[in-house]
Amino acid sequence: MKNFAFKTAWYEIIKDCTVEVKGQVFSAVMEYVMYGTLPELTGEAEIIFAFIKFDIDERADRREKRHEKNLTKQKEAATDPEAAKPSEMSANEKRTTTYLPNEKPYKGNNRASKHAQRTELIKNFQPAHLTPPL
Repeated sequence: MKNFAFKTAWYEIIKDCTVEVKGQVFSAVMEYVMYGTLPELTGEAEIIFAFIKFDIDERADRREKRHEKNLTKQKEAATDPEAAKPSEMSANEKRTTTYLPNEKPYKGNNRASKHAQRTELIKNFQPAHLTPPL
């Protein structure tokens, strides 16, 4: 594993333990993550490590399943002739295409457009008795 995050939930488990138990658990977690070896622990440290080990293994299983799924998709794309066809418009063409102001496709992050739409809706749905006199 290239990197590793120590979950805050794990700290919640060990925060009330003695410094010795915290050190044993932390060393055991790091040894297990880095080298895959199960350390010899006893008592409280062993119980705490069992909970943390379950999380580590579950995360590794999910990562492995996701990796296998991505490999399957890549293999299917490589063998499927339909997937090899280029899309209607490449990303470069999309960036360089010029549109007239009223033809430009709506983008979800266009704040000015969203604001204009909300303002128009408010004007249309405002009751007559609330509209200011002209």
